[in-house]
Amino acid sequence: MENSGVVKSTEDEYALVSFVRESSCGGNCSQCNMCSTKEHIVTVKNPIGAKNGDVVIVETPSGRIYLAAFLVYIFPMFLSLAVGMALWSNGAGALISSIVGVGLFALAYIILCRCNNLQRKSQYFMGHITAVTYRHQSENVVK
Repeated sequence: MENSGVVKSTEDEYALVSFVRESSCGGNCSQCNMCSTKEHIVTVKNPIGAKNGDVVIVETPSGRIYLAAFLVYIFPMFLSLAVGMALWSNGAGALISSIVGVGLFALAYIILCRCNNLQRKSQYFMGHITAVTYRHQSENVVK
């Protein structure tokens, strides 16, 4: 997956890149009045040495994005439903099955939050800058 963003700052081999998430109306918000664009700032690898203000292309392998979406959305729901249904089918009441299912749903998110801290260190899901599409000119140019 590739996205275009603006480099906000750099440090060593990393950059903070600002992305603007497009709205569901395709960016024509003045006509729908129901959405807004939001800026997201993400840390990415900067192997090509992009500078502050540069417009860059950031790539993240699609498989890693799908894995992250699965872990955040599908895994907790599947875990809670599977265990809740297993308890219910083995004679546990609906209330107990529901409580355990909701508890496991919460536990799955607690585990994901802990893993989030580990993944930040591992950089497995971190994107990297592949190209600079516009080089920001410094205001302190010597003539």
